Amino acid sequence: MNITADTKIATDYIKRLRKEGAKAYQNRTESTPTAGIFKKSYEPWVADGGLEKAGHISYFEETDMAYKCRVDSYRMAQYAPNVAVNNYAPLPEPDEYGIYPYVYNMDSEIGMLIRDTDNKVYECYANPITAMIWSPSQLPASFRLIEEGF
Repeated sequence: MNITADTKIATDYIKRLRKEGAKAYQNRTESTPTAGIFKKSYEPWVADGGLEKAGHISYFEETDMAYKCRVDSYRMAQYAPNVAVNNYAPLPEPDEYGIYPYVYNMDSEIGMLIRDTDNKVYECYANPITAMIWSPSQLPASFRLIEEGF
């Protein structure tokens, strides 16, 4: 084999892993705040008037982010994930270190690392939050500072 063939094999393998990971998250019934890692492997959200069932995860190209539908919602422009924020949980993609950016209305889970708007990294150590309206630095009962400038 050569480097070109090896690169193609590795790239194809990563694509398969992403598709399988997205499929596994799509079928979970419990919390999925880390599912954004597979964002482009979910089917795209399209304003087609159809019904999106609670728990379904879609990729929304306009914001380049995955969203989990919180309640049954019709896929119409006025109910898009970035507009009807009560209907959808944003699922941000982590960086290369596994740190998720804080996004208004996202969910958290214990062990999750989130970069706050102050560029500091916080760990969710207790009391996971659904629909975070405040950033981790404002939630000391759930988050502790672990890095000043990771």
